[in-house]
Amino acid sequence: MGMHFGVAIAIVLPPRSAFVGGRGRHCEKEKGAFVRKRVKASFDPKVFLAKVGDGKTICKYRKDQIVFSQGQVADAVFYIRQGKVKLTVVSEQGKEAVVAILGPGQFFGEACLNGHPLRIATTRAVDECVITRLEKATMIATIHKEPEFSELFMSYLLNAVSHIRFPLTFTDQLYNLRSHIDIVRRKITSRKNAPESLAAE
Repeated sequence: MGMHFGVAIAIVLPPRSAFVGGRGRHCEKEKGAFVRKRVKASFDPKVFLAKVGDGKTICKYRKDQIVFSQGQVADAVFYIRQGKVKLTVVSEQGKEAVVAILGPGQFFGEACLNGHPLRIATTRAVDECVITRLEKATMIATIHKEPEFSELFMSYLLNAVSHIRFPLTFTDQLYNLRSHIDIVRRKITSRKNAPESLAAE
């Protein structure tokens, strides 16, 4: 007669509270009930701004090329990835003044988030630039949805006014631009209590 050898196989199961409901879903047991949690991928604002997507385009501008002109429709916010731009305004007397020079990591055109229909300054490339354009609706949605992006934009707004320089003859334009920046900043700060505030106008 042949000899038969039995092989014992031990199967160790994880605690029932560890994983329930399929791959990628971490669950915890609390008071007799399972609370399902989804692990959210980390959001990197710089990576987001470096990729083309829905309501988001990336364009290259040559030296002295105009991004937008004072008086044009304001429907997007811009982010500088490479190069520098200068903001200029023209007074009612026809005089032009450079009010700011912005570089990589800075936004411009944010006055549209305050419901301002027209551009209050002209933006021109100082050298070759790579700039991300975010449509107004995309910008607002991302601010509400992604705290990391909101913090990046708020950080810019907190320092934006310090980059603006107006001659005394342009005090009206200075007041208007600073007012719009301040209003946008306040709306973003209060977004948790009133998330629709930016889109209300």
